[in-house]
Amino acid sequence: MSWKRILGLVLLLIYLPVTAYWGYNWYRQSSTVEKSVEKVMAVPNLPDAQSGEEEVKTTGAVYKNRPQVDQQVGTIHLPRLNRKLPIYEGSDAKQLKQGVGHYRGSVLPGEADNTVLAGHRETVFKGLGEMEKGDTIKVETEAGEFVYEVTRIRIVDENDKTVIVSTYPKPELRLVTCYPFTPFGPAPERFIVEGELKREGGAK
Repeated sequence: MSWKRILGLVLLLIYLPVTAYWGYNWYRQSSTVEKSVEKVMAVPNLPDAQSGEEEVKTTGAVYKNRPQVDQQVGTIHLPRLNRKLPIYEGSDAKQLKQGVGHYRGSVLPGEADNTVLAGHRETVFKGLGEMEKGDTIKVETEAGEFVYEVTRIRIVDENDKTVIVSTYPKPELRLVTCYPFTPFGPAPERFIVEGELKREGGAK
C-alpha cells in the first residue's frame, strides 16, 4: 500500500469522528435552545398570545392574522452586528435552523408584553456577545417597524425563568441563545439581551 493511500485512510479516520461529533453537538444545541424557551410554559403569568381566546393588548401593533408555525413573522436587524435575519414562528429545531425563532407562548413584536426570540449561538446569534447596553434592535413585521433599545445584558442558568416572565403592560424583547459561545461542548447557561420598545411605525 502506497504512503498516499495510507495517509488518505488516516485522514478519513480522523475526519469521520470529528464530523460525527460536530453533528451531535449541533443537534444537542437545537434541542437545548428549544427546551429553554419551552420552559415558559411553566410560568403561569405569561399569557398565551396564540390562543385567540383572550384579547391581546398592544401598543399600536395590529396583526391581521396570527402567524402559523414555520411562517415568517418578519425580520430582525441588529445594527451592532451588521446583520438582518428572518424570524420564523416557532422555536423548534426546524425554525432555529432557518433563522431566529419566535416562541409561541410570547406576544408578537410590538405588543404589550414580553416577546421572546431564540437563535443558535454559532449561526444567527453568532457575535451576540458584542451587543452593548443602549444598542438598537429593529424588528419589522406586517404590523410595522418596532425599535427596541437594549437595557440589560446578562447570563443566567438554563433553568432561570425570569427571562420569560410577563412584562405586561411594557412591550419588551428578549433575545436568547446558549452560553458559553464555544461552538462545541455543553451550554449550561443562557446569554440574554433585553430591550424596551422605544418607538414604532406603521406597516409599510
